[in-house]
Amino acid sequence: MKKKAIKSIKQAYWNIHSLLSSRSIQKRLGYQRKTKLLMIHADDMGISASENAATIEAMQRGMVNSGSVMVPCPGFDEMAKYLSDHKDTDAGIHLTLTSEWALYKWRPLLPSNEVSTIIDKDGFLLSEKAQFNKSADADDVEKECRAQINKAIDAGINLTHIDSHMYSAFSNSEILKKYISLGKEFRLPVLLTHELPLWVNKLNEVVIVDRLYCAEQSDYDKGLSDYYRKVLKSIRPGLSCLLVHVAFNDQEMRRIMPGKAGFGAEWRQADFDFFTSDECRQLLKKNNIQLITWRET
Repeated sequence: MKKKAIKSIKQAYWNIHSLLSSRSIQKRLGYQRKTKLLMIHADDMGISASENAATIEAMQRGMVNSGSVMVPCPGFDEMAKYLSDHKDTDAGIHLTLTSEWALYKWRPLLPSNEVSTIIDKDGFLLSEKAQFNKSADADDVEKECRAQINKAIDAGINLTHIDSHMYSAFSNSEILKKYISLGKEFRLPVLLTHELPLWVNKLNEVVIVDRLYCAEQSDYDKGLSDYYRKVLKSIRPGLSCLLVHVAFNDQEMRRIMPGKAGFGAEWRQADFDFFTSDECRQLLKKNNIQLITWRET
């Protein structure tokens, strides 16, 4: 309860800050102070063929306008080919440091002996974020992340930003500093939020998202459409980012993510259905929300 109260106070502060600050992102990008800027961002591109197909369709005919790709995953080459052929797509890299699905695993790009603190006994990336938080060495993380970024660039992807699968880059200050440093090295904005330590909010020449939204298990249980309606109605002036995971509830995804698992096949189909719906389009219009991409920041 105390954490929720503190979070609410922080959010209220940043709501006012994003509306009044002379350094607000909406002002910097040439928008009015009261403009509600939103990215609808698809995580996990490259995880599978189904995820790739659904994300591309959600971008082409839906309201998803940004995404990020997982380099170590089986669907990466297919997605990289599409992105190299469609360089105007707002595509970042989803730095992948965990492998959470029991029946569908992936390994780091670098040899095991170079990144031993982020892999399990079988050489796969760790499945639990708690395991990662406990054992990951920041230098191992930096090396693997750099390898993933370079592979994406070499594949012809016109990267627009960097973010982090399961927020692993936010695990501790040492890893977070490496993550921010990689953004500077490759001259790409990194996903940062006001929920991060105060020192992050004081940095210059970074893009900080005022509000980051992502559905949780309780939202899925109550109905994802209801959650997304509430989010779109609650968007405030400033920059918001809504993270979604779109895929088809098909044989491939049910094999990878069986049952009603969090962020499973049914969840991802529900995300696809909502963000390709006329209702979503109308809610954005009715609530005067301006879609924006990382490319514009």
